[in-house]
Amino acid sequence: MTGKGNRIQPELARKHFQQQNSAPEEGRFSQYSLYNINNTNNTNNSNNVSLPPSSFGQVIVGNEMFDADTEASTSVYGLQQQTLYISFKFSLLGAMCTLILSPILLLTIISITFSLITANQIENLVVTSAVEKANTYVSNYLDTCIILAAAQRQQVFDDYYMKETSDDLFYSSENYQTIFKILARTHSQHKLLVFLMDFTPPNGDYLYVNSVDSSDYSSDTNLPWYRQYYEKRQKLYFVFNPSSNTTYLDTYQLTRNGTFIAIAKKEDYPSVYDPRNDEYYKLSHIYEKAITPIALQVADYVEEQVYVSYQESIYSPFNSSKYIGVVSTTVVIKQLVEFVQSFKFSTNGILGIIELNKNGDGTYRKRVIAYKDLKTLVIQNSDGSLSIPEAEEIPNEMLRHIIVNIIPSTTEKVYAGRKSLNRFHYGAVNLMSFDVVSSSEGFNVEWLVFISAPETDFIGNLLLMSGLNVVVSVIFVIVSIVIAYYISVKVSRPLGYFSNESKAISRLEVNRSLPLKTRIREIIELGEAFDKMKTTLRSFMRFVPKHLIVEMVEKGIEMKLGGAMLDNITILFSDVENFTTWSEELPPQLLITHVSEYFHVMTEEIVKEQGTLDKYIGDSVMALWGAPSAMMNTALPACRAAIKCQTAMRRLREKWDLEGKPLFRCRIGLHTGSCVVGNIGSIWRLNYTCMGDAVNLASRLEGQNKVYGTEVMISESTAGQPEIFETFTLRKLDKVSVKGKSVGCTVYELQSKNLEFSSTFYAKGEKAAFIQKYESALDQYFAGSFEQACMEFNTCAKLFAGDKATQTMIERCNYYIQNPPENWTGVHVASEK
Repeated sequence: MTGKGNRIQPELARKHFQQQNSAPEEGRFSQYSLYNINNTNNTNNSNNVSLPPSSFGQVIVGNEMFDADTEASTSVYGLQQQTLYISFKFSLLGAMCTLILSPILLLTIISITFSLITANQIENLVVTSAVEKANTYVSNYLDTCIILAAAQRQQVFDDYYMKETSDDLFYSSENYQTIFKILARTHSQHKLLVFLMDFTPPNGDYLYVNSVDSSDYSSDTNLPWYRQYYEKRQKLYFVFNPSSNTTYLDTYQLTRNGTFIAIAKKEDYPSVYDPRNDEYYKLSHIYEKAITPIALQVADYVEEQVYVSYQESIYSPFNSSKYIGVVSTTVVIKQLVEFVQSFKFSTNGILGIIELNKNGDGTYRKRVIAYKDLKTLVIQNSDGSLSIPEAEEIPNEMLRHIIVNIIPSTTEKVYAGRKSLNRFHYGAVNLMSFDVVSSSEGFNVEWLVFISAPETDFIGNLLLMSGLNVVVSVIFVIVSIVIAYYISVKVSRPLGYFSNESKAISRLEVNRSLPLKTRIREIIELGEAFDKMKTTLRSFMRFVPKHLIVEMVEKGIEMKLGGAMLDNITILFSDVENFTTWSEELPPQLLITHVSEYFHVMTEEIVKEQGTLDKYIGDSVMALWGAPSAMMNTALPACRAAIKCQTAMRRLREKWDLEGKPLFRCRIGLHTGSCVVGNIGSIWRLNYTCMGDAVNLASRLEGQNKVYGTEVMISESTAGQPEIFETFTLRKLDKVSVKGKSVGCTVYELQSKNLEFSSTFYAKGEKAAFIQKYESALDQYFAGSFEQACMEFNTCAKLFAGDKATQTMIERCNYYIQNPPENWTGVHVASEK
């Protein structure tokens, strides 16, 4: 810690010189000791101390060690290192809580651990069983479609090729009738499951059997048995294309004796339809057996709009590469939706069936086949059409999250992760498991079932029991902690009190505090010692700027002799006008009180503008900006402080006038430049200050105020700093070479834009016009046109007769008119400080 006024107590030096002239008493230097590290002859007597001329040795004051040779200081106890400390109160509390709570926490942890293990086993068992059950149902559902399609294919194949020896009649009307009967029989036996059965040959014809609503057929009970319909809710459709731009649809009903009754003959389709353009037909040329991707049809309900097909291709037995056609079984997802909606494995569990359509790059195109929320199955597009949403378009956010982010998108990862238990966070911790539907494995399109549920569905009761255990334990823990805390507070309260007092003292916060109430004698004595320490520091702080010491402590600036050359330092000097006369006339006690009031208002304004009070020199105040804290613009706050100091002095003079006291007036000089700033002095006494040519110039400018009758004078380097001309009113006074300087400096009078002179003329608000006339005359003066300058200065004098600067310049012009100067530079050499 360094700073102005930080010093070793003079008592230490006094004791040292007494030590040299007389034998020391026992324990004389118990608090402050001097050790000579260069003297090796006094090792047997620690009280025999000497300081050779070549070295001051080391001085230890309290816990600070000062080395006069190296001008460095170190901490004896090493408390400056960054270390994490624990308060005694919490150390004691921790020890007591450890002894009390360890058994309780151990039992609670064991109980919770076993509960979690059990819960995990239950989760795995329930989830695995649910996935297997769902997989079995969906697999059986799909197996039925596969078996029916395979049976149709085999019947169509056998019925023709067991009678024929070539493919020529396969697409004849007679064979089409046979295919219709095969499709109708199979459809009739499974009409609750199967929506449609069809056969598509490569010539563009399309044969299919479909279920119709009860309103689409009439009763035929009055007809002979052979004329009655084979299946009332069944129609046979034959789609064919006689030309490239015409499509016809023939509709039939099959009777019980196997004859066909035409219901509609050659009915035009609304548009040309060719089944060979459909996806299922294209797939039949790629895969001999295939599951078609889910698609949409026109229906009243969502679960009847979405359908899926299983198909098998037929090839000629005479030519294995000759494609004959494809047979397929089509079902709607109604039964799957009903199963999904009725499937229960936990309170909030959900089941979903997903279609995994393999892309060419090994990834999956994922879409929902069945889910309890029907709005996720079909969405309406912007043009009003309906479509099956892709995974990223699913409106249900949680379902979309599961499909997009949880279920893998590649074949390898899907098969690697099947039946495994996954946890993911969506509002809460959720469990999820999936499996590939067994009957879909290996096909071009695979189905996947997944289940998901909040983890609390499985471990809710276990968590409740564990929670009760925890609550009981927590109550006991809280009671124990309260008791332990009460005891620790009682024991550690004095330590905390003195710790806070020590921290406050380190920040130089030494106001009186409330005494600690205690009956322990040692604590009372320690409190009295702290009060005496605070009293001593309060007295010490009256000699040292508090903010300077605190700032240097916070920055870790080492207290040692020396300094550094710093740029952009603004120095302020103030002085009381005619103080010598006042000091001779006023009684000493009144003079001290009066000067102290002056110092107080000046210091207060300087500190408010972040200035560093350097020292009081008689009736003068010295302050600086830019050290120890660097500032971008030191001149601006310094100028503000100077204006505020003069304003405060005006108010103080009004107060003194009412009290009948002498009216002090002060003059201020400001200069900005480079100077040496640091700790100057000796090991016994340090002073944080600045020195150099810039300091001398600021002091000389303060003295020049009396020549020009101004209150605040600043140098051109201060005036040239940013924002000075914009913030204040400046009047260029002269070019002056102050005493002790050979180079001239342009000086300015600093005024507030809102501050008016007391004259009637300036009260009219014509300050700017006067300054402009004065500076115009000054330019003539600098040019050596003394007669012209004198005339213009006289004009200024008529405007404001009370301006001493104008009178000074008139007298100087008259002198130079009578005594023309040689080698005129415009610089006036001051003869006084």
